[in-house]
Amino acid sequence: MGDHDPQRLDQIIALADGWVQTGDLVAIDRAVTLLQHAAQNLPAQDLNQAAVLFSLGFALQQRFARSRDVRHLEEAIAIYRRAVARNLWLSRPIG
Repeated sequence: MGDHDPQRLDQIIALADGWVQTGDLVAIDRAVTLLQHAAQNLPAQDLNQAAVLFSLGFALQQRFARSRDVRHLEEAIAIYRRAVARNLWLSRPIG
């Protein structure tokens, strides 16, 4: 994913979201891993970072829903906050 192709990122998000929708914890874990990798490899200025982070937050939220481990919920909240902060930073006025 070195070229940060937006179409490839859309495919990654769709694949991960599909795994999450199954409700299967193994599939959700796979989605979390894929989205974590995508988020870590995007430059901070990439316009797609917020979308990847929102999908990651949702996957972590669903992991919590299946496992009831509060650590997953706390991680989801932290990721959602990063996504919102990233989105606000990207939409700030220039000049």
